[in-house]
Amino acid sequence: MENAEAGPSHSQPPPYPPARPRPLPTTTYYTLEYPGLLRSPASLPAAIHTLGGQDALDAAFRRNSSVRPIELSFRPGEPFAHPVTGEVSDFRGVVVKVVKRKRKRRGEDKEGEDEGGVYTTEALGVARKVARFRAMADFSFAPQEPNRIIDLRRAMDRLDAKAITSFEFLPEKEDYILYPPGSSHEPEPSTPGAKSSLDPSPMPVSNMRVLPPPRFSRAPVPLRYDFRQNPSAYAVSFVDESTGEERTRFQNRWRHTISRITSIAFDDEAGVPQVEPEGAEKELDPMALAVLVRIRALFEQRPVWSRLAMRNQLTESEDHIMLNARAMYTYTGYTFSDGPWRDCHVRFGYDPRTTQDSRFYQRMQFRNLENDYGRRSAKRLLKSLDPTAEDVEEQSDWRGISVHRNRLLTRAHRNSHIFDGKVLHRHIGIYQLCDMPDPLLQGIIQDPAVVSPECTAMHGWYTRVAWERLRAIARRKFGALLEGRVLPDSECADLLTDELPAARELKERGRVSRPKGHNLAMEPAAPEEEAEVRLRRRLE
Repeated sequence: MENAEAGPSHSQPPPYPPARPRPLPTTTYYTLEYPGLLRSPASLPAAIHTLGGQDALDAAFRRNSSVRPIELSFRPGEPFAHPVTGEVSDFRGVVVKVVKRKRKRRGEDKEGEDEGGVYTTEALGVARKVARFRAMADFSFAPQEPNRIIDLRRAMDRLDAKAITSFEFLPEKEDYILYPPGSSHEPEPSTPGAKSSLDPSPMPVSNMRVLPPPRFSRAPVPLRYDFRQNPSAYAVSFVDESTGEERTRFQNRWRHTISRITSIAFDDEAGVPQVEPEGAEKELDPMALAVLVRIRALFEQRPVWSRLAMRNQLTESEDHIMLNARAMYTYTGYTFSDGPWRDCHVRFGYDPRTTQDSRFYQRMQFRNLENDYGRRSAKRLLKSLDPTAEDVEEQSDWRGISVHRNRLLTRAHRNSHIFDGKVLHRHIGIYQLCDMPDPLLQGIIQDPAVVSPECTAMHGWYTRVAWERLRAIARRKFGALLEGRVLPDSECADLLTDELPAARELKERGRVSRPKGHNLAMEPAAPEEEAEVRLRRRLE
């Protein structure tokens, strides 16, 4: 036998005669995807009964029905069993009848059936609509009977006026547990060492008469879990010491470093940290140490810095090093968790609560709830200052500053911590008083007559009236810059009257929104104002 040359087969399959075209019947059918088991055609009437009957199905499949819900009740006639809601939607399909004729085996075992058979198909019509049940079944339970509330509920379904009018609420008996006859109401204490009894005596039953709520679950469809592993985790094999088997666990790629920034409260009487923590030379690399030396020099110029103002004094490369070396903040001073210097970095050994000159470094904050609008307004203002600037898409950096690709903002983005009332560098109102060179504001900030003899957590070294006046003026000018205009000092004349109005009216004039929560640095209400609010709530 000669070896045939290997290669693809060129044999053609036997030709099949084409199927004859058949007309499609015009009979219309409705399809129902029933979430149950129909063992035989005799189960069909029971299934239709769970759907509300034939009339309910006809109403759901009606052609001119805009909303076509359909309900499936697994316990028909039980008002406390919540039905499953289905939907009727349009559908295009062909209803095909498939018949399989089986042949009997020849031989001794005539009861067995041959695996083969003859299939015949017949198109019966077209399906135009389908009813599907995709919602989850709600939780339900059968309340204990007899119960007068259940009887009232069924009487309302029957529209039994006599039973409804004769119903009345009886006094509560508080018999929440039913004990079987002859049993003790109090369980006997178990004796140590006694054997447990296996006597199948009846146990006490609950008589709480709790009725099911109208709805248990508010989720009609199952939630998508869609679990995804943490991208920074990877599988690591290890040997279990107890069993000796090799197992797998997930380990994070990055090491979590805990920030050790020293933070104290404003009312802390223990004093401020005096010296810088040790270990900077071991923990920081040479480039980070060089930046730390630069920051120490900044604290010689000014004892209190906001984080934004501090980083704006650095070059772009130094800023990048400080951003990556977060451990450097441990050695850049301590912070206050509340009060007028909240979140500011303070030089070690310097206590602003004991020095009146520290009032110039107090922190002022006012919210801007329209950040998107503020960014557009700032862009219009920059466009008016520099008509040659190109219109480009805005981006925000870590400071919340709108970054433009033009020369004007490249020169000015390092002044984002300054508020002069003329140029809006950022849309977030957080500034230190020394970084607000507006002449109108500085006239109040530098005035020794507005200095308070005591430092408070709400107003710092300023009197309450002076602090509210500063906030009102700054807030009004900040809002004008968001609108794209520079507010002249003449429009703040009502805030500088000799007869100063009440602080509450001053806040309304300055449009200072009351912050939520109990943050002392963001001006909580005074005790007398809080008492007034509580009194008004009680009267209402």
